[in-house]
Amino acid sequence: MREFMIRQYGVLPQVLRTYSWQLERFPKVARRIAKRLTSDHLHAIYLIRYVENSTGSPHYGAVANLLEQGWLVAGYSKKAPSFLSLEGLTKLYQRWGNVICGPR
Repeated sequence: MREFMIRQYGVLPQVLRTYSWQLERFPKVARRIAKRLTSDHLHAIYLIRYVENSTGSPHYGAVANLLEQGWLVAGYSKKAPSFLSLEGLTKLYQRWGNVICGPR
């Protein structure tokens, strides 16, 4: 037990440096993300990741169709936002999927 604790204390400075670096970097990343993404964007990204994890493929076309029709049925506006289109979802997920949800 004593040897284990000695090793733990030996790596503690490096672990604290890593934590410090991550805490310094997080606000910069969070600000960069928050400027561009709304909660609608985030929910779309999470949905695509869920579909990808469940089926093995993101199925952009099916998800885009589902979200666009849902938007119109809900009556938010006459036209769904452009990020809910096939191209929009593909670009959104490819750009932000790993940043928001972590690596696949």
